[in-house]
Amino acid sequence: MKLQELRDIITNTTPADWELVTHGPYYHDAFSTVSGGGGGLRIEEARSHGSKVVLRDDIDISIEWGFTWDDARDRGELWWPWAKSFPDPNAYTFWVDIFYRGALVDRNTLVSVDGGRAYLPVADAVRIDGGSPMEPAESTDAYDFYVDEWDYGLARTVDGFGHNEFDSYFARAGLKRHRDR
Repeated sequence: MKLQELRDIITNTTPADWELVTHGPYYHDAFSTVSGGGGGLRIEEARSHGSKVVLRDDIDISIEWGFTWDDARDRGELWWPWAKSFPDPNAYTFWVDIFYRGALVDRNTLVSVDGGRAYLPVADAVRIDGGSPMEPAESTDAYDFYVDEWDYGLARTVDGFGHNEFDSYFARAGLKRHRDR
């Protein structure tokens, strides 16, 4: 199977096509370690995704999400300023991992916005005010925020497992799909 074929399968599903695995562990943990005396390593922390789904018609395909990386909750204003426009300004990024036959084949990042009420894709910021793309603008009004079709489809799919207002949040964030350019 080619990666694009896998992506097409995922984005053409609904939550009803997936089996939610409600209890972990999912055995795809990340460990942070520190060096101990005598050259050994000691596990400080084990972290993992909080959610997993398996495609009912092809159990070789699964998605896990929820794992955040260090300091992810502190980077929002730089990476996705539009996320602060919701009533609850709390937002953070997390990974979405795509597995095929148990192997990690794709990793993406989503943004949990409005205090966890929706998951949106990370967008590319494009300056529209004539300023240099290398220098930050005074306001988010100086940018358009674009999302490619895969990021849009994946975010819409994952958001569907617990939320039901993706299109509304996408529009309220002012995000645009690349094909809308």
